[in-house]
Amino acid sequence: MTFCIELGEFLDFSNAFDYSLGSSSIGGGVGGGSPDLLAQQSAYLYRLFATGSLSSYDYTGGTRANSANALQALFWTIEGEVTYNSTNGEFRRSDNNALVGTLSAAEQGLYTTWNSLAFSNTEDYSVRVVNATLNNNNAQSVLVLIPLPPAAWAGIGTLGGLAVLGSVRRRRNERAGV
Repeated sequence: MTFCIELGEFLDFSNAFDYSLGSSSIGGGVGGGSPDLLAQQSAYLYRLFATGSLSSYDYTGGTRANSANALQALFWTIEGEVTYNSTNGEFRRSDNNALVGTLSAAEQGLYTTWNSLAFSNTEDYSVRVVNATLNNNNAQSVLVLIPLPPAAWAGIGTLGGLAVLGSVRRRRNERAGV
């Protein structure tokens, strides 16, 4: 799962996209320039999310949508795409003040909690931006973690181990005439 960092760009999953990978969003959104360097706070929060370590995030339960809404609004705020009003939970476009959405009280609590987490201003947290394009037009910029999280590496290692075990077992069977 990923989050977008530029408001006003979309992905249509019925198409194949071209993409570039980098540390900036390119050519889109309503805040920042082009390229627009990924904020370290966004990188930190996404790393916590992608590794399953973001406190209070509901990864599987009934309030998962609330968690995703709050985190998406926070990414957009950090990246300068929206402004957030903590009094009424509204987030509005940075360029024209149009209402984008309103966070529920529960979502506002998550937003505030995550926004207050301490992060280093000098690390990239191994997070990159995938800048998708379709027919040379900007489609969306989303976050990814590189390299794969440890759980994914463990899964790949397990598959590799099973392949070796299967190969050894096959050789033994061939020698035994089975």
